[in-house]
Amino acid sequence: MCVLQRKRNNTLYGQGAYVLIMNAFTLLKHISFNGNIIPWNIDAFEYRGAVYPSMSSLIPDSVIDSSYSRLTEGYAFSLNGLHAYFVCSATVPSGENTIQYGGTYLIEYSMSSAWDRASLTYVRAMQLEAGTGSTHYTTLYSEHPGHKYRGPIQISPDGLHIYGAYTTYTGTTFLTFMSNALRLYQYDLSTPYSLANVSARKYSPVYTPTVNYQKTGGFFLNDTGTTVCIGFESNSAAFHQVQLTSPWDISTMPTTLSTEIEQNSIAPYSSHIDGIFIRSNGLQLFISRHMYIEVYEPATTAWDFSDMVRVNTRDMKMYTSKLFFNEAGTVLFSNGLYRFSIF
Repeated sequence: MCVLQRKRNNTLYGQGAYVLIMNAFTLLKHISFNGNIIPWNIDAFEYRGAVYPSMSSLIPDSVIDSSYSRLTEGYAFSLNGLHAYFVCSATVPSGENTIQYGGTYLIEYSMSSAWDRASLTYVRAMQLEAGTGSTHYTTLYSEHPGHKYRGPIQISPDGLHIYGAYTTYTGTTFLTFMSNALRLYQYDLSTPYSLANVSARKYSPVYTPTVNYQKTGGFFLNDTGTTVCIGFESNSAAFHQVQLTSPWDISTMPTTLSTEIEQNSIAPYSSHIDGIFIRSNGLQLFISRHMYIEVYEPATTAWDFSDMVRVNTRDMKMYTSKLFFNEAGTVLFSNGLYRFSIF
């Protein structure tokens, strides 16, 4: 038995080795403590539920007509937790093997309270791809409208650059579908964190890994804009790390990826990399795979994951993707909707 008190600044004080919490809305996990909360400890995070309002209610009909389904995947937050960005595509079935495609948008939101998704307010939207109307696709593996830009995104710490993953589906059979043209794209922002005035979109060179991949599952630029880490949704647990010739300029990424860094995943459901997040000090790498989050550390040098070592794995008991932590390492978002925190 242990006795706890919640003090100011969300600090737990008490005696005991751990706390067990379980109800309909939280996971059974332990919170290690010794007078203070331990940030960045993946075992300490508790599920706090899906954060509403829903994306559909936050997108004006003038941007995406309410007759469309709004599909979101990529999202990012500013360093101060007051700005949020989501990639959203509009599709609706309109017949057998036919999709009515209304376009894909990068949408900017503000938050009145840092890291509080419930306080999201729509600011503006920028079209990434125009709608094509009614599009017929012949097989499951042919090009599906609205999927090109539905990948991870990241905004630089100074709010002057925003990046995303781009996938072109090229085949109509399973094997050729898996051999995609993969790139990253970039916009430069005139005003920090604002999509009101952005540069023309530019791309990295096409990168083609040595084995078949569906798409880029996650990527992450370091805090100096010189290193890019990329993970893929694939049949192997693959991870690449490359250097940019010019900081924050994705077009200077090399045309050939580095030697593949491959780690055997213990996740029984999937070895796909569904999301990547790296601490700003480069000493911890978090990878999401289906229902699991794995934690890696570089063996010798910060931001050098060529010899990374897995130090922890947690079963989150739910699908996790596109991870994002706050700067303090006390709040975690998954899928842009589900919130975990230590307190």
